[in-house]
Amino acid sequence: MILNGADEGRGEWLELRKILTEVAPKRNESDGFVWPVDGTSDYSVRGYYNKLLQESTEEVVDTTEKEMLKVIWKSWMPSKVQVFGWRLMKERLATRDQLVKRGIIVTDEESLCVFGCLQLEDTNHVFSELYQN
Repeated sequence: MILNGADEGRGEWLELRKILTEVAPKRNESDGFVWPVDGTSDYSVRGYYNKLLQESTEEVVDTTEKEMLKVIWKSWMPSKVQVFGWRLMKERLATRDQLVKRGIIVTDEESLCVFGCLQLEDTNHVFSELYQN
């Protein structure tokens, strides 16, 4: 559909024309996508992983956490176990304290440990305190 001056989309049409006038195609070069992470045209998990590692070194990251991430992601364990370990480390498992934070559990009684020890169920309690008793 060709727009004329009386059309309601005239502003959008003018904006599109402005954007297109800034585009200058090159005659002897082929067109393609560029993966902005490493400047190549190919996406790779390795490239994205290296970018994440680089960003994590730029941030203030606990060295223990960095070592734990290396153990989790560089191991030969099944991917579902890796994801479980990562979620455990980041405290993103569906323990009752997380369900309270998400508004799924609303009463204090429901947030207690399912084993009847009358403590808040969080990752620390489930994976360490329960086994010390």
